[in-house]
Amino acid sequence: MKFEPGKTYKTRCGEDALIYCVDAPGALPIHGRIGATLYCWTEGGHILSICSHKDDLIPPEPARISCIAYVNDYGKDGIVVHNAEESARMTGIYGKAARIAVPCRLEEIVK
Repeated sequence: MKFEPGKTYKTRCGEDALIYCVDAPGALPIHGRIGATLYCWTEGGHILSICSHKDDLIPPEPARISCIAYVNDYGKDGIVVHNAEESARMTGIYGKAARIAVPCRLEEIVK
């Protein structure tokens, strides 16, 4: 995860850390503050490289895209995924699916 200057991240203990710089020279390239106290972090957002610390930066959860898909189950012949219920029902009738148009939630993590 790349941290960005000008953004606020949560620390391991739940405080807000405002990041000023992410490309400073040396082993601690991330500079910012928690409250009025200045801190430096490693590229991975750690205060100490040897163990976890309460002031380590926690990257935000990645965005997710979700949609409903319709699945026809053809048993040992496999499954077919459709993006519309009507399409799944039409192919299910002609393809003799064991289960027709079962709605499923699909999620993809956006990086």
